[in-house]
Amino acid sequence: MRFDPDPVTETRPTGRPSARLRFGVAFLVGLLITLGLGAGAMYAYDQQYTGRVLPGVRVGGVDLSGLSPDQARATLDGAYGAMTDGRIVLTGPDGKTVITYAEIGRRLDTEALVDEAVAVGRDGTAIDRVVANARTAVRGVDLAPRVTFDAKVLADRINAVAAGLRVEPAEASVKATEALEFEVVAGHPGRVVDASEVAQSIAAQLAALDAPAEVTATLPVEVIEPDVTTAEATHAEAVAERIAADITLVVGS
Repeated sequence: MRFDPDPVTETRPTGRPSARLRFGVAFLVGLLITLGLGAGAMYAYDQQYTGRVLPGVRVGGVDLSGLSPDQARATLDGAYGAMTDGRIVLTGPDGKTVITYAEIGRRLDTEALVDEAVAVGRDGTAIDRVVANARTAVRGVDLAPRVTFDAKVLADRINAVAAGLRVEPAEASVKATEALEFEVVAGHPGRVVDASEVAQSIAAQLAALDAPAEVTATLPVEVIEPDVTTAEATHAEAVAERIAADITLVVGS
């Protein structure tokens, strides 16, 4: 019987990594390089528009891409400048009163909208901004236009018109003349205008982007009767005349 020498254990060479490992490392390195280049490009893109509106930002369809704040304001004022051209017509018992849109400062809320447009994509960390910039460039951001005006000036103007229409009632009376006759002094009713609801209605209409070039309203008038009307004084004068009439007494013949 033959006996073999000690069996030889088979071993694999360990000097070089496997192909799978090499591929994985290369893939990761390539991915990191790609991400780094992409992040660098997006950072440079972000810095390119510092202080300006990012591409894809609009206000009511008006494109503000790449504009400075001053340029954006000029663009919006040009697109929405007609908002200042208009008037309010108030109809009262003494005729019509006109208040122009320019008097109450009706216009696009340009300052606030430009600030919002410039702020798009500027919040958060650098990574947040990169993501927001990419989303804005691809999808776009359309800010809703808004109207502004001085509501206090509007209310003050309408209230001033209403105050000018106020008439205090006058009491009628009966007076005796030098000839000892009675005479009626005519009175008249007063009137007052409550314009609060009218002011609210007009303000609501002006706040709409598509408000008409002319907003009309009729001021409600409340009649205030005097305590003594002319008709009552006239009746009193007739009674007084009958009471004061001469009476002739006949005695005998």
